[in-house]
Amino acid sequence: MPASRQYDGYGSSGSGSTRMTGEDKHKIRGYNEVLDKPTSTGNNNGNSKPSKLSGSSARYPGMKSSECKPQQLTAIGNRLLDWFSVIMADSKKRRQHQQQKNKVHFPAACKLEARWMFGHLDLNNDGELSTQELYDLEHDQNERCIKPFIDTCDLDQDNTIDPREWCRCFEKTDRPCAAVRRRLGNDLSGSYAPDCDSQGFYKPTQCHQAVGVCWCVDEHGVEFANTRTRGKPNCEEIINNATTLNSDDEDTEDSDDDDDSQEGSADRLLVF
Repeated sequence: MPASRQYDGYGSSGSGSTRMTGEDKHKIRGYNEVLDKPTSTGNNNGNSKPSKLSGSSARYPGMKSSECKPQQLTAIGNRLLDWFSVIMADSKKRRQHQQQKNKVHFPAACKLEARWMFGHLDLNNDGELSTQELYDLEHDQNERCIKPFIDTCDLDQDNTIDPREWCRCFEKTDRPCAAVRRRLGNDLSGSYAPDCDSQGFYKPTQCHQAVGVCWCVDEHGVEFANTRTRGKPNCEEIINNATTLNSDDEDTEDSDDDDDSQEGSADRLLVF
């Protein structure tokens, strides 16, 4: 069952930065943590940047066996997709994301948050993600498998990622609730299994049927504090009240920052 946690938005500082701390990242993972603690990857003094990956794997053909395992890449892809949706929603609420100057064409089946993040990272609006544009994302000290995952996206190994490659990379990723359901499979044996909507996000009301307890969560599975109860709480009302409160807080921040207007965080390099 989930621990009681209050979901925190990102970029709440006056500067509008989307800085992502290690603690913040753990908050949005919810039940999407599908890995055991990673094992040592051998000798690496960190003085050289890893080269593009080569080797063989059924699902990730560009990955060496000494790097992250396929199940680890699957998990990091799921977490990235979840994180993209959090940043997308936060930036839209803060009205910080500007439309791209050049129209980028994505495959029809490309996930919305993957499309948005491509534009978020494509700082020069050339329709490709360069090594420089991906550097901060790839070199996250808390997530060693991000770079191996992103490297598998570069299918033609030309050190840039186009929209087709980017979308294909996230084609088989799952949104947070669906990721947990896939991990659990059919062997529930009386344990808690999250209730997902049609998009793979968490439904507002979650229940552990075996113990008769329910609680309220956001779409990423983060529980609203003090909502756990016997029977079903009115989660729609709780979430609406929380949304209204957050909106009022953001309006106050916006009015305080009017005299010091800066570029939106979506228009600057991500800092993790």
